[in-house]
Amino acid sequence: MPSKIAVVTPVRNRREKSLRFLEVLYSQINVDLSVYIVDSNSTDGTADGILEKYPTTTIVQATDDDYWTGATNRGIQQALDEGADKILTINDDAIIDNSFVGELDRLSNKYSTMILAARQDFEHDRGLIWSIGAYHDWNKMNLFQLRFHNMRFEALPQEVKDRDIIEVDFAAGNGVLINRAVFERIGLYDEANYPHYHADSEFLLRARANGIPSYATVHAPILYNDISDHLRKHAQDEQARREIQSSPPSEPDRLRLLLESYLALRGSIKSNFYGPTVKHHICNYGGGGDVEYLRNSVILLDQLLEADSPLRSVSLGTAIKWLKEGVV
Repeated sequence: MPSKIAVVTPVRNRREKSLRFLEVLYSQINVDLSVYIVDSNSTDGTADGILEKYPTTTIVQATDDDYWTGATNRGIQQALDEGADKILTINDDAIIDNSFVGELDRLSNKYSTMILAARQDFEHDRGLIWSIGAYHDWNKMNLFQLRFHNMRFEALPQEVKDRDIIEVDFAAGNGVLINRAVFERIGLYDEANYPHYHADSEFLLRARANGIPSYATVHAPILYNDISDHLRKHAQDEQARREIQSSPPSEPDRLRLLLESYLALRGSIKSNFYGPTVKHHICNYGGGGDVEYLRNSVILLDQLLEADSPLRSVSLGTAIKWLKEGVV
């Protein structure tokens, strides 16, 4: 018998995109589905539009201060209170077919997984993988790396292609099916330390620390990732990347990597969330690599977080130079 699955999706001012997503969601086959849309004060009529077209949808109200983690937690808690067996976290820009949820549930039941993430491909080039799970490389200080990113399916190792699912360290929260027992054991997403970024990754790492592994699909189902926003951001970051490449060769590479992680978020209304998140992640999940480097990274994060820090307003090259010379 299919599981009772609750889909939890946070939305804000993306009415047409949300309605497009729900059209496919309500066409899902072979699944017992309920839908929880968590609306954070949309002003474009998102909630009204959803209820007009899909009146069985549960609209959960969130605030401007909830962001992804708080909003998702509101939806999950209500779904659990109302008897959901499993929670599917998924974004409203996800592109899926009508067998997506049922196939994810079938594989979850077949392999008795507690956490199963869908493989993600690029929407503009299907068959080009966005991710099959994710990982940290603590030795190089490369955090939140996508597994098999930018690899064509045909190029995957044969031992991966031969399997329906593989174990992963963690995964992005877009298209992840989680058994209610996981929440009962370890709680909800950590909105105190991860209010917007990487709460999905931390949750799966916390589950792993409590003996609950995560898996990702290799074949179907596949979630197609609309990366139009990402491509625009990538173009904006090109100048910053060139600045990193031209910084002094004597500067430690890992310091550049750490500073680079701030580039995309500088100037964002939520950028003040990112520093504390990475600091908490390093302190609680850091492993391998140079322990002294990790400690110094936390000190650097504190410097970057200071409201009056000159690093907030200077170029990356200048920030590197000042850090190297001990100016800040």
